[in-house]
Amino acid sequence: MMKVFAIVRTSTGVVENTILWDGIEEWQPPSGTSAIETDCAAIGWSYSNGVFFEPVKNQPSEEEVFQANKTQKYNLMSNAAAAMKPLELAKDLAEATAEEEEELIMWGKYLLSVSRIDPNILSPEWPQWPGI
Repeated sequence: MMKVFAIVRTSTGVVENTILWDGIEEWQPPSGTSAIETDCAAIGWSYSNGVFFEPVKNQPSEEEVFQANKTQKYNLMSNAAAAMKPLELAKDLAEATAEEEEELIMWGKYLLSVSRIDPNILSPEWPQWPGI
């Protein structure tokens, strides 16, 4: 019966290949590797202490996270400012309804909260979008 074996680089524990082998026929894994039976491992996986591990997906660097946070902050502030513009105009022209004035206050509080976020931390706690 043929079985799947992972060819694992002994020095790194990384799966370099997989093969079908009956385990009986004369065969030796390449130098510096071991053949380990598996039902799940694939090329790029790791092997340690008898267990196979999936590779970790590419994680963004801290700088990439900080840049994404800065972009998020800019976008949220821009959207809030755009939402406030007609409300401010209505208020400036003394034509704002009581509801519009309340909306303006909610948007202002939201904009202020976003402006106080430090984008140079990994997981900022973004304020909730105003429930209007």
